[in-house]
Amino acid sequence: MSFAIRADGVLTPLPYQPFEVGGIQYPANVLTLWSPEDLAEIGVYPRIEADPAPAGQVIEAVTLELRDGVVYETPTYGPAPPSQVPARISEIASDFGLTPSQVVALVQAVAALT
Repeated sequence: MSFAIRADGVLTPLPYQPFEVGGIQYPANVLTLWSPEDLAEIGVYPRIEADPAPAGQVIEAVTLELRDGVVYETPTYGPAPPSQVPARISEIASDFGLTPSQVVALVQAVAALT
């Protein structure tokens, strides 16, 4: 299970590791040993993580919102960056004085002819 902590009115994800609240150190295992009510008393809440981004998109930002004692992640999606050009394509481009995108376009044009 994932958790979030509210400190100074701000919710942030809480990794499974020792943490501090109000100057008191807590071991990570309190996250699994304590009840949700006990954790809420120190500002720690269970967190429902956002679903993975749909194909062709990435999560650009996540907003955390506390509702009924549970923190929900609401993602903002954006387009995925273009995939990296394989190193071999870059080598071929360099050998012929072309850009990698020109090599890819050339390969696609040749493939369309066959």
